[in-house]
Amino acid sequence: MKEGIRRYTLRVIGLMVMYTILLFVSIWVLPKISITPWRVPIAVLPAVPLLFVVWSAIQFIRTLDELQKTIHVEATTFSFLLTAVLTLTYGFLENAGLPQIPILYVPLVMCVLWGVGAGIASRKYR
Repeated sequence: MKEGIRRYTLRVIGLMVMYTILLFVSIWVLPKISITPWRVPIAVLPAVPLLFVVWSAIQFIRTLDELQKTIHVEATTFSFLLTAVLTLTYGFLENAGLPQIPILYVPLVMCVLWGVGAGIASRKYR
């Protein structure tokens, strides 16, 4: 189990380093090119390592025992549903004049809520 966690952690750290590099490359290159067809692939280039992070997380979850899988399913459900409610509610508030918040913050909210959900689910099964 600990070897699985170590392997997963190293893989995700490597992918996040790759993400950071590609993000800076994308931000640096985009203003310098005016050829429209290349702008879209360069803009989404940082998302490629994130797809591998998703794959790594799924592979890691598959190695867990049934209790740990249940905790992660509950945490993911908590995060997904609460993020949906929060973003919809804030979207309604934007209609009332509140400032727009960039959509890039939604994954951050999901990660924080996943951590909260994992903590709640872990306490439930002590």
